[in-house]
Amino acid sequence: MLTNQMTPQNLNRINNLKALSWACRRGMLELDMILGAFLTEKYLTLTDAHKILFVDLLALPDPLLYEWLLGVQVEVHDEFLPLVELIRCHARSPI
Repeated sequence: MLTNQMTPQNLNRINNLKALSWACRRGMLELDMILGAFLTEKYLTLTDAHKILFVDLLALPDPLLYEWLLGVQVEVHDEFLPLVELIRCHARSPI
């Protein structure tokens, strides 16, 4: 189970944009593009709870992220579903 509590550790994790940018660089170009654009364009508008989820999402393996974010696998863990939908919507939006 994930925790959305704002602890000093979580505060550091969600505010370290340099580390988050590095974590968005994945082994798949599609993920690099989707996650990097979301971080750059939408991350700062998220609630702290969604920011914590985003950091936790980045810890997941590339194949699972690919399936979730590109809609290959429809069943997303409940705690990540709202954030995955936000990222999918952002990826589909025109430039």
